Amino acid sequence: MGLKHTLRKSFARLRTSIRSVLQYISSSSLPSSDDLTPSGPQPLRGLWEESWALDIHSRRIASDWQLTEIGRLVRKYKYSGRIDLAERLAELIVALMGEHPTLKAIDGIVTVPSSVKRLYDPVGLLGQVLAQRLGVPLLNEVLQKTRIIERQKDMCTRAQKRANVAGAFTVCGDIAGKSLLVLDDLYDSGETLKEVTRVLKRAGARSIKVLTLTRTRHAHP
Repeated sequence: MGLKHTLRKSFARLRTSIRSVLQYISSSSLPSSDDLTPSGPQPLRGLWEESWALDIHSRRIASDWQLTEIGRLVRKYKYSGRIDLAERLAELIVALMGEHPTLKAIDGIVTVPSSVKRLYDPVGLLGQVLAQRLGVPLLNEVLQKTRIIERQKDMCTRAQKRANVAGAFTVCGDIAGKSLLVLDDLYDSGETLKEVTRVLKRAGARSIKVLTLTRTRHAHP
């Protein structure tokens, strides 16, 4: 009985010690791995030849999610009527292209149609400004929707997002042999941009490059 009692007390102390250590770790202010995610341009993998986002949209600081500088610009541009920020965002895109000159080797810009009705189309407006700066045509009528789609951010799984955009786009016009830059505001699952790339390549596009303003923190780069 004495040995059993001693072992029981030892195990109880051990459990208490482990519990204390776990509580300390969970309450510690040490930075999480999210805090170490580098800011700046983010390469994106997909069906295209080259793709970048200007930055991640937000990052985790301690227990809070905070928008990056680009994320704040995008939010103001899309939701606060700051259409003047199209010039600033285009400037940042041109600077990124200066670091990756192959992004400039394009015959035109194609913008992804919005799934939400707004007073103005943020991606379309940005496409106009960027096209003027680069001296290339904005092919804003090339990519058309074949049906209404739900917002991708309202979908819970990748399969739902893929089904939501499957067959949702068509090409109007001749793009055979052209190298195109596809412009969108956000990269999340990538399913919309993959579907757009498939459609453009089936229509004869020679190469597709993709550029988004931000990508979500959890999106696979």
